Amino acid sequence: MIGVTKYDPDELALTKKDVLEIMDAVKIFWSKNKSENWFYISVLQSMKAMAVVTPEHVVKKIWNTMLKFIFRIQYENALQHAMKNKETWADTLSRIKQKIAEDGI
Repeated sequence: MIGVTKYDPDELALTKKDVLEIMDAVKIFWSKNKSENWFYISVLQSMKAMAVVTPEHVVKKIWNTMLKFIFRIQYENALQHAMKNKETWADTLSRIKQKIAEDGI
């Protein structure tokens, strides 16, 4: 098909403008309790200032990498919760991961 590109889940489709808007949304959320979140707000402002002066391709590369790690953390966290709850899928998946690690696949 002409004009259709393959979906790549590892490619960040967001623009630098989108990332900056997300940072603004986080700041608005944290601003609801400024006294408790003042430090986070100030760090976020510093991050935003750096993103503003950073080229778009660099912002996309950084956020793409961060999101991959965040997704991995979420996956591992869900797996640990499932293991604690003795859910069978988690035990099976854990054994598969162990076998893959042992076999070097």
